[in-house]
Amino acid sequence: PEQLQGSSGAADPRSDVYGLGATLYELAALRPAFAAEDRPELLRQVANDEPPPPGQAAPGLPAELETIILKAMAKSPGDRYGSAKELREDLEAWLADQPIRARRPT
Repeated sequence: PEQLQGSSGAADPRSDVYGLGATLYELAALRPAFAAEDRPELLRQVANDEPPPPGQAAPGLPAELETIILKAMAKSPGDRYGSAKELREDLEAWLADQPIRARRPT
């Protein structure tokens, strides 16, 4: 999202985490996080809108996995995982039925 807003210097590993989160979203929900009739609208949504919770499209999605995905796709880079390694660690914890570090926004 930060790259679409013209902040080219803001791209860092958290930008890649967003992309990984978007991929996880689509795999979990079986639909993209954002859908639009045309490219400009799609880019506007990515830059400005929060994705709907993937559990809306996939009602059986575990809450912890949804939390991980939404943290990876947070609009603000500061709210995302700092690296793909941190994302991986939470995914591994979830798979091992261990507590995850991500928390839902309050």
